[in-house]
Amino acid sequence: MQYNPLGNLEPYEVGLSYVWSNETLSFVKKIRKNTRKYYCVEGKKGVGKTTLLQSLLFQLEDSAYISFKKGDRVNLSSIKEQILIIDRVYNLNIFQRAKLWRCKKTIVYSAHYDTYGVEQLNIRMKTKIKLGPKKPKEIKEIISKKLFLANLKLNDFECVLSDKNIQIISKKHCGNPRAIINELYFKI
Repeated sequence: MQYNPLGNLEPYEVGLSYVWSNETLSFVKKIRKNTRKYYCVEGKKGVGKTTLLQSLLFQLEDSAYISFKKGDRVNLSSIKEQILIIDRVYNLNIFQRAKLWRCKKTIVYSAHYDTYGVEQLNIRMKTKIKLGPKKPKEIKEIISKKLFLANLKLNDFECVLSDKNIQIISKKHCGNPRAIINELYFKI
């Protein structure tokens, strides 16, 4: 697929493009205050879990980001950081997950629903943030930042990225950021 200015970003760009809500900022403050705890970023596909996790790497000192693929094995011997930001923990089998939960580090992980990870092992309490649909104004802000990073301006695509068009597409995709941005990109 060709370069998509509204799609996936390099890690350093993610930190600049994530739209921070008060709820998200409060979630980050909790992680900074505590150690050896579990934090879950929950939501359906496309609501921004991975984007948030990648941007946390820039917000949390002493943190490492790991994204697992199916069949991966957990090897934490080379990771010195105290905060592990784990994406796609659901790709690990139950024994590999158990290795994560037993390590003496703070873990921030993503889940589609609250059925992955800590709950399956009944281990410790966790703090959770649930990501959901974005409002058209937030979608426009995300798109504007991503276009800016690609040296483009929102005004250059005014007919496609009008408030009315964003509202129509947002309603069609129930506010799912990835689906809205993908449809808008293909209209450009």
